[in-house]
Amino acid sequence: EVQVAIGDAYFQVGDSSRAIQSWQKAQATTGKADGEILNRLLQVHQSQKDYAAMVANLQELIALNPSEASLYYQLGLILAATQPESAVAYLEQAARLDPQLTEPANTLRRSINTARLSDEPAYSYMLAGRTLAGLDEWELAVEAFHQATLARPDYSEAWAFLGEARQHLPPAEEQQ
Repeated sequence: EVQVAIGDAYFQVGDSSRAIQSWQKAQATTGKADGEILNRLLQVHQSQKDYAAMVANLQELIALNPSEASLYYQLGLILAATQPESAVAYLEQAARLDPQLTEPANTLRRSINTARLSDEPAYSYMLAGRTLAGLDEWELAVEAFHQATLARPDYSEAWAFLGEARQHLPPAEEQQ
C-alpha cells in the first residue's frame, strides 16, 4: 500500500517514470497481478503513448477479468493501430461479450480482414487508421497512419491521412 501511495504521489507531480517504478515494485511485492495497480500503469502508459506497455497491461487485466468486454475492445483498438493482424480475436471477443460493442468491433474487424487481401502491410495500417478515425479514435488513428508511413515512407495517402488525423488532436497531443 505504501508503494502504491508513493507511486500515486509521483504521478500527481508528473514524475511518471518513478510512479511506474513504485507501482511495479508494489506489484512485485505482492507476487501477483493487481487490477488497481495495472489500471494505474495503464493510465500512465496511455499518457506516454507507450502502446506496447498498454498491450501488456491490458492482457494482464484480461487475465484477471476475462468477462470484461471493454478490456478486449480497448486492446483490440490499440492492436488495430499497432499490429492489425493481432486485433481480430480481441475485437471478436468484445463483440461476443457486449452487444453494444458488436457494431464498432465488427466494423474494425472487417477493415482488418479486407486489408489482409492486400500484400501491402502499409495498407493494413491505412484501413485500420481510417476505421479508427471513423470511430472517433483519433489518437489511435494517428498511430496507425504513422505506422503506415514507417512501413512505406513513400505512401503519400498515409502521410495525408496522418496530417488530417493530427488536426483532430488537442495541441499537446499533436507531437509524434
